[in-house]
Amino acid sequence: MGMMVRLRALKCLAWLVASITAVPYLSVAALAARRENVPVQSMVLFPMDTDDNVANTQIAADLNAFLGDGFSAQRKYRVVLYSERLPAVQRLVSLQPDKKAITAGPFSTDSVALGRAVALGKVMLADMLVVGSVDRYEFNQDRGTALITVKAQVLDAKTGKPVPPRIVVTGSAVKPADMEGVNQATIRQEAVKDAGRKLIKEITGEEYQAPATPVIVTKKKSSKKSWITMLLLSLGVGLLLGGSGGGTSDGGTAPNGGTEPPPPPPF
Repeated sequence: MGMMVRLRALKCLAWLVASITAVPYLSVAALAARRENVPVQSMVLFPMDTDDNVANTQIAADLNAFLGDGFSAQRKYRVVLYSERLPAVQRLVSLQPDKKAITAGPFSTDSVALGRAVALGKVMLADMLVVGSVDRYEFNQDRGTALITVKAQVLDAKTGKPVPPRIVVTGSAVKPADMEGVNQATIRQEAVKDAGRKLIKEITGEEYQAPATPVIVTKKKSSKKSWITMLLLSLGVGLLLGGSGGGTSDGGTAPNGGTEPPPPPPF
């Protein structure tokens, strides 16, 4: 009877170990299968140029950051924010120093600028490019309103041809009713977000999605927990197999008349 109880316990432990081992792999496989149904395009987002009549260059930088987060939140794009410090660009300059002139921009003002973007996009093996410019910024102190006009163009990186039509959007924001005074920076930032949401909708056909909060996983802690779990399970198996069955130390018959217990596990 004792042996049957131990065997049942061993079966339960075996199922538990198998479940702990298999679940992570099954979860990863299911996630990978779901992602396979969504084709991913590599996108290079070039810095927004700033028109001469827009004095505040921070608007373009804020818009670029917002667009980068917005495009990245959609699983069908793998987004790279262009920089002269990117390894592919650095490698191009080191191998062909004469190409350094094309790395600085602007990238959207005319056909020559678009050509610079296409050349760099091919070096980075991108599928699509996004270039654009902030053409107007207006702020009304009395009304507490801000307007931002942005032009953007999508380019096919492989063919170098623009993907029509050229996009023009206007972002706007009004001073919140509960704001004390008029904070131009806050209102301007809301106008930037409004323009960014409209651009993302025009380019992707989908509404803006806020980027997900990253989940930080410490692998070392996870590994330790896994080893501790396996150790405890192994100890449980050992205790069940080596549990007292009333046997004698000289290998004789157990005092209670039962059969001789099995030898201890080879751990």
